[in-house]
Amino acid sequence: MKNKPFIKLYRSPRGFYFYDVNRDTIVGINESVYYYLSETCLYEELNEEDKAYVEHLREKGYLSDKRVSEIKHEQTDEIEEMLSSQCHQLILQVTRLCNLVCSYCPYANKTDNVLQRNHENKHMSWEVAKKAIDFFAEHSSTYDSPSISFYGGEPLIEFELLKKCVEYSEELFLGKNLSFFMTTNATLMSDEIIDFLAEHDFKLLISMDGPPSIHDINRKRSDGTGSFASVFEALKKAYKRYGDNAALGVEINMVLAPNNDIDEAFSLFDNEFFRNNSVGVSSSVADDEYLEYKLEYPSEFKAKYNYYFFLAFLKSMKLVEGIDIPEFYNQSMFMLKRNYMQYKRGINSLPDTGCPGGPCVPGHTKFFVNVYGDMFPCERVSEISKCMKIGSIYDGFDYDAIKKQMNVSQQTSDKCRECYAQLHCSLCQAYSDGGDELVSERRLANCKMSCSRFDSILKTCILFKETKTHYTWRP
Repeated sequence: MKNKPFIKLYRSPRGFYFYDVNRDTIVGINESVYYYLSETCLYEELNEEDKAYVEHLREKGYLSDKRVSEIKHEQTDEIEEMLSSQCHQLILQVTRLCNLVCSYCPYANKTDNVLQRNHENKHMSWEVAKKAIDFFAEHSSTYDSPSISFYGGEPLIEFELLKKCVEYSEELFLGKNLSFFMTTNATLMSDEIIDFLAEHDFKLLISMDGPPSIHDINRKRSDGTGSFASVFEALKKAYKRYGDNAALGVEINMVLAPNNDIDEAFSLFDNEFFRNNSVGVSSSVADDEYLEYKLEYPSEFKAKYNYYFFLAFLKSMKLVEGIDIPEFYNQSMFMLKRNYMQYKRGINSLPDTGCPGGPCVPGHTKFFVNVYGDMFPCERVSEISKCMKIGSIYDGFDYDAIKKQMNVSQQTSDKCRECYAQLHCSLCQAYSDGGDELVSERRLANCKMSCSRFDSILKTCILFKETKTHYTWRP
C-alpha cells in the first residue's frame, strides 16, 4: 500500500476498527475496508462505496502516514523556569526503618542494595528536613496549592520530626492552600497521633490488604505476629475522629498479592464498619520490579481479578442489578468512560515533536527527598540508582539529569517513532534504569508490556460502545 497509514487494526465479534495514531481515535469500518487496510486485498478490489469511504477518511485527515519528526519532550526547554517556582509536591523520607516486614515489600526483601535499598535504621535529621522544606518553598513560590507527603519506612516512627515539619511548614507557607499526605501501616497511630493528624487535615492512606486471614499473612511484625487488629482499630478511631471529613481524609490501600485468594481479600468489605461507612479504597496488584525473587501470578488469581472487573462493567452499564463489588472498581469504570470519551474525541493531528513514554516532568508534579537530602523524581524509583537521582537539596536540581529522564525515549527513537502506542506509552524513566545510566535495552524489553496495556484499553473502549449499541464511530 502506497503511503502506508500509521494505524493499528482491531476486530471484535461484532465489528472492525482501526486506531489512527495521527488522530488518536478509533474508527469503525466494514470488513472490506478492514482487509484493504490489512493489505490482504487491493484498493481496486473495493466496491465504489468503500473506495469513496476510504477517500472520505483521507480527506478528513485519517489514514495519514505522518510520524513525529523529532523525539523530544515538549517541556524540555521550559524545565528550568518550571522548577524555579512551580513545584507541586514534596515527599519527605523521614525514615528508612519500618516496624513491619511485608511479604511483597522491596525494602523488606533484602537484596543487599543491588535492586533497591533495604529497610535500615536511618532517619532524616531536622536539618535535612528543614532544608528540604525551605528548598520546596522557594521552588513552589508561584504555586498556590503545595503539598507535603511523609514517607518511610513507616513515617510515624518519626512522629516528633513529622510534627516539627508540619508546624514549620504551616508558618512558612502561610497564606497558601498547603496540604499534608501520608501513607502509613497505622500500627503506631495512638489517640495523640490521630488527634494531630486530624487537626492538621492530613490525607491518610492506610495499608490494609484484607481480613486477618489475608492481612496477617502479608503484613507481619518483625516478631512474626500479624498487624490487622491494631490497624483496624486505628482506622475506626481515625474515621470517627475525622468526623464529617472522614470520607475525604481517610482511605485504605489494598495490595493484592498473588498468593492470596481475591474473594477472601474482598470479604473485608462484608465487615459492618465498611458496610456503614463509605471508606475510600484504592487497590493495586503487588509489584515485583525490585524483588529478587519474582512473584508468580496463578491463572486463578488473574481470572478472579478480571472477573471482578467484568462484574464492575456489567454494573456500570446497568445490565445486571444487585451486583456487589468493592468500591474501588467504580474508579476503574470512571477511567474506562474517560478513556472512551478521549478516543471518541481524538485530536487534530500528531505533533511534529513528541516524546513517547510519558515520563513525568521530574521535580514538577513532585520530587522525593531521601534521608540524606538526595532528590529523585518520585518515591517509586530505586534510590540506589545514580541515573534516577535528579539533584540534592544542597546542590539544587540537576537539570542535565532531569532532561535525560524527560527525554529517555530518545535512546530508542527509531523504535518509538514507529510505535502505534507512542501517545499513551506507560514506560517512564524507571523502565530504563540501568543503575549508573539509562539503558535502552531495558526500555525495549518492556515495550511489549506497554503495548499490551494500550491494546487492552482500546479493546475495552470498543466493548464499552458495542455493549450499548453496534459500533458507529465514523468521522
